[in-house]
Amino acid sequence: MSNEAVSFSLEECAGIEQSIDFLIACVSFEDRCTTLCKYLKEKGRVKGVFLYMNTDVSVFNNPDEKLQCDSAIKSNLMHIQNHLDSISAHYRLLESKHRVLSEKMVAIRTLMSELNSAITTSRETETIGVDATCFTRLDLLILLDYLYDYFPDKTIRIIYTRPSDHAKDWLTRGYSGIESILGYAGSYDYLKKTLLVILSGFEEERPRNFIDEYEADDILFGTSGKKPTKEVFGERALRVQSKFLNADNIKPFNFSADSIHKCFEDLETTLSPYLSDYNIVIAPLCTKLSVIASFLIAKKYPQIQLAYCYPKEYNWKEYSIGMDKVYIEDIERVT
Repeated sequence: MSNEAVSFSLEECAGIEQSIDFLIACVSFEDRCTTLCKYLKEKGRVKGVFLYMNTDVSVFNNPDEKLQCDSAIKSNLMHIQNHLDSISAHYRLLESKHRVLSEKMVAIRTLMSELNSAITTSRETETIGVDATCFTRLDLLILLDYLYDYFPDKTIRIIYTRPSDHAKDWLTRGYSGIESILGYAGSYDYLKKTLLVILSGFEEERPRNFIDEYEADDILFGTSGKKPTKEVFGERALRVQSKFLNADNIKPFNFSADSIHKCFEDLETTLSPYLSDYNIVIAPLCTKLSVIASFLIAKKYPQIQLAYCYPKEYNWKEYSIGMDKVYIEDIERVT
């Protein structure tokens, strides 16, 4: 498998498991999380599947709405479990609360310990697949930090399912806090200016929250308009970006949302003039592929901080609509 992103239609997905020994995936309210059932077909091929599931991603004012969301998550979980049973795949479910860091860390550390034990007792394990599609950005970044350090001799293969569309009106709204992500605190020098780097997607509220929180001296506002996973998504991202460019301290830049490797290169080129003179904070708000590129940048330049904004509410009913393409790309080791 190349380090460049390779994309498949859903019909071409069957057989992907030939290149995966263990798989980690996240169960969520999005139907996209069930895509793994489309590419895990052969009985006994995958040695183990680890399912990670959050129980409190969204905040609900209406108890009935929470019950409906919980029901959607459980329905997706049952669909996945039934499929894994049908192909005799061993799986382990790990539940966590997204807004309780201690529980999150217990779940991820348990996953790492059990995965390590499974790899130790298994023969010829080369590749750990991560279906990044439905992980929150926070969970994905913490998980990758562990995987990257725990298994330096294994290939980490990323799988990402693109939706056919997203909710038209809003994806998330409200926010309950911004913080540096565990493991990515970066470094801070009071004598240096602060540079906020936003990898924007469709959302307008969360970028504004970051801008208000950090009060950065300079801001780089990135858009995937030239390299989106889908042209209509890029056009929508550009419309969001245009609302932020009136301020004197905000400068635009482009990044690739459809490739980890290319996005990493875009970020490194863009940030290189600022590395010595600025405290740099990155807020990755676009595709999971670009989030992972931010992870690699922070690995190569540990002085960079990665930050996360907790939304209060997800548009769980319409967050994503359908699914039409799967991207696969290996994570490169950075030095």
